[in-house]
Amino acid sequence: MLACTECGKTADSFELGWSVFSLDDPDAPGEQTLVTYCAECLAREFGGLLRWLTYSGPEN
Repeated sequence: MLACTECGKTADSFELGWSVFSLDDPDAPGEQTLVTYCAECLAREFGGLLRWLTYSGPEN
């Protein structure tokens, strides 16, 4: 089961728009932690960055 780090929403499977990131754990130096975002929270928290990362240039 997935649980969104921001809002707590859960999903039984990896649904469209959900993302999981592996990050350095700030509370345990040298350890990794997983952070999960539902589609809505991902867009709210990282929308601008995600648009920039997927930008393919001006349309012709």
